[in-house]
Amino acid sequence: MSTAPTSNADLRARLFAVEAEISEHRRHLKELESHRRSILDELGRIVYPVLSLPNEITTEIFLQSLPNLPGPHPNVHCFPLTPLSVCRAWRALAISTPRLWVRLGLNLCSARLRTHLSEIVDDWFSRAGSHLSTLIVRAHNWKKGDAISDAVRPILHRHGLRLQAVDFQMTEEQYNMLADVVQFPLLEDVTLDLADYWEYIDSNIRLFSDTPRLTRLTLGRGVLPHRIHLPYQQLDKLVIKYQIALEGISDVLRDAANLRHLHCSLFEPENASTRVEHLNLRTLTLGNDSSALIFPFIRFPALQNLVLFHQWLCQ
Repeated sequence: MSTAPTSNADLRARLFAVEAEISEHRRHLKELESHRRSILDELGRIVYPVLSLPNEITTEIFLQSLPNLPGPHPNVHCFPLTPLSVCRAWRALAISTPRLWVRLGLNLCSARLRTHLSEIVDDWFSRAGSHLSTLIVRAHNWKKGDAISDAVRPILHRHGLRLQAVDFQMTEEQYNMLADVVQFPLLEDVTLDLADYWEYIDSNIRLFSDTPRLTRLTLGRGVLPHRIHLPYQQLDKLVIKYQIALEGISDVLRDAANLRHLHCSLFEPENASTRVEHLNLRTLTLGNDSSALIFPFIRFPALQNLVLFHQWLCQ
């Protein structure tokens, strides 16, 4: 085998061959880049069927895609945030559609959400424009010592004037911290529930005292009517989502003189002399078979509609 050193001419020849090959690859790469641009131009001229829909139809698709319960929430994988990352057209359409942003559900179990809560809520409701809004708050699994004033109260102070409905699921301690929250001049619908299934409100709490338009109230498990002081006299509809003795709502019916619709499940009264009368009640919806036993103890002269064993209340 020859061990003679490579000559200068040989090295230059090899270098020339490598440079020629590099030039060829560069030329081929330029051709591929040019071909790629041509394909992109063709793609850009294609009108996708979904993008050819009128904005009104696309908007309706967005609205129908909103989650029901606990409502639209700040998750990029759920509507109405999903369209924001699809394309510029969808992003612009979603942001300019106030109805997509009128309901907001907050699960305060998320530490990340609590960290950016004020910013998220402000941005969300700003997109709702002048539309009235609904705020849904789930605070289950919060520790007793967690101060709701650090999270929810500032939001209610800033946005309380625009809220039409609220749906809260909290602890008794957290409800107590809401007692001095600002007025809600446009609030019409309130739902109150307890975060812990086995708890019930054991103290007297006064809520939503300055709500001149409040007419609909829903009380969930553990939220006892005689413990929650609300403007019952202006209610039009009351829903109690658990079984309660007739005596348990007699005081509420007495205070809610203008009530026209009552949905509840009732026990037969313990006291045979119990009598409950309401002059304005139009609709009574009962959710369990024993509710029928209350008829000898009630007098609703204006009643027009009676629904027995309502499936939703039976659950």
